[in-house]
Amino acid sequence: MALVEDKYDNFKEDPIDRGKIGEYFSSIFDVFSHTANGKYVFIMNIPNNYAYWSSEAVSYFGLPSNRMYNPIEVWGEKINPHDREMFYEDIKSLLEKRIDEHNLTYRIKNKNGDYVTCTCRGCIIYDDNGEMLYFAGNVINHQKSELIDPVTGLRNRDGLFACMNDLKKENKKYYFLMAGLKQFYKVNYAYGYDFGNQILGIIADMWREMNDNGVVFRTEGTKAVLIFEMDKYSKRDVEKKYKEISDKLKQGIEYNGCKVFLSIYACLYESTNLDLDVNTIYNCAMYATNKKKKEENDEIFLVTENLFSGNKIFMEKLSYIRNCIHKNFMGFYLVYQPIVSADTGELTGAEALIRWKGEPYGFVPPNEFIEWLEGDTIFYDLGNWIIRQAIRDTKELIEIYPDILVNINLAYPQLQNLRFNSDLSDILEEEGFNPQNLNLELTERCKFSNIDTLRSSIAFFKSLGISSALDDFGTGYSALDLMVELQVDEIKIDKSFIQDIDKDISRQSLLKAITTCAHELGKRVCVEGIETEVMAGYLYNHFEITKYQGYYFSKPLEKQDFIDWVKKNKEDFAK
Repeated sequence: MALVEDKYDNFKEDPIDRGKIGEYFSSIFDVFSHTANGKYVFIMNIPNNYAYWSSEAVSYFGLPSNRMYNPIEVWGEKINPHDREMFYEDIKSLLEKRIDEHNLTYRIKNKNGDYVTCTCRGCIIYDDNGEMLYFAGNVINHQKSELIDPVTGLRNRDGLFACMNDLKKENKKYYFLMAGLKQFYKVNYAYGYDFGNQILGIIADMWREMNDNGVVFRTEGTKAVLIFEMDKYSKRDVEKKYKEISDKLKQGIEYNGCKVFLSIYACLYESTNLDLDVNTIYNCAMYATNKKKKEENDEIFLVTENLFSGNKIFMEKLSYIRNCIHKNFMGFYLVYQPIVSADTGELTGAEALIRWKGEPYGFVPPNEFIEWLEGDTIFYDLGNWIIRQAIRDTKELIEIYPDILVNINLAYPQLQNLRFNSDLSDILEEEGFNPQNLNLELTERCKFSNIDTLRSSIAFFKSLGISSALDDFGTGYSALDLMVELQVDEIKIDKSFIQDIDKDISRQSLLKAITTCAHELGKRVCVEGIETEVMAGYLYNHFEITKYQGYYFSKPLEKQDFIDWVKKNKEDFAK
């Protein structure tokens, strides 16, 4: 044992042979390039103004070669003209030591002449005298589909659909187990999101072991889907494995000196009907799992044909509304609810809200179809339609109030889609809309996204001049550390949080903490659900509130009714 320790100690004291590293630099760089998991690696020699680029980057972007002189100018010329100045300014700040890291999202032209959205991250390497020697980092291409969840290492929802389609083509029957963690937001709230992500990683390993390192996927939030082929597993096998995981979680997960106790809920579907569309299976499982989440026990909820036949009319209605997206968004329309200044009552913004109405179902309340559709990849198209339609509807509004903010909710499938940033940029450019009039709200379900994905999205919005807000604050996954972690411009307090707040001391204390923290961080605070003048007055007198939204001012209105309301509001203030 002593010999091993002595040998190790001597090894630690050996200096790095820099000469050897320099001799093999090219080979070392190539190894890192080939193992970068979809990232384009680069390193620039600052004194010589010379850079090494990975072969993948040269091929994809049509760069002159792997070895490039004057790399910043060569790369900068490929960047979209609208983003170029931002890029050069950030690089200048880095080289002048005003910032420590280059971390920027922009659009850049590939070899086919198409602009793709990328994020570049890099840092400066200094020599022993503190002089700048290298600028090294990598570029992430958001246009290339990734099938891996970055937190757990499990395949994501896109990977799940690809797997289900493959099984369908091969006529293989399987068990579809969807499971989620109950009240996991409490872990994030108590220990922070980084700790929560570590716990999710540990549980992901449990899922892998449960399925013999097989077919496991992370979908929304804490939900995981496991696929068991029927020719390899019986229903009893699946139920037994699920019970083992449930028991382990009840015994607690230890990490970093803490022990976390969790419980799970799940539904099990037997895919004996191979004619069903994979989106239908997934959405039905989501519907059933969410129903199961409300129950106290952790037994598996079995999804049977009887369940669906019992809800046949409901399922047919949802299927009909879904198909309307393919029919030029037939029946969908937007309504707008005013957002006013807490100080003056004057209009400061409007929130766009989706609605559906049409034969044979008439008006269908949004709470009946939004959650269902958000679990479907098709919602991405609807989400982009909402953005474009809201922009078109509010152009007249902006002529009246040039500084108005148009609030639009983002859904989970939008943030998860790697095309979203470029599609959003294209919509704004095509419609000639000023990004400074746009305020994108991250809804409760958006918070299922990885924290790094949220940070990256918000940074991209800011780069375009778009502001952002955390919606539904005070409920579900919302936590004070999330407000600190994410550089959003606004916090929206959910209406359920302020009910009876004049009598509820604990809520008063928490709202005081939220609004004070938001104020010190320079964030606006909007309170939703204002129904009376008394409620508005109480909140204004006791808390640092910026804006109000609610029926006291106006219910959500269709476009023309809303424009009429705006004009009247303008006239009233002119008096």
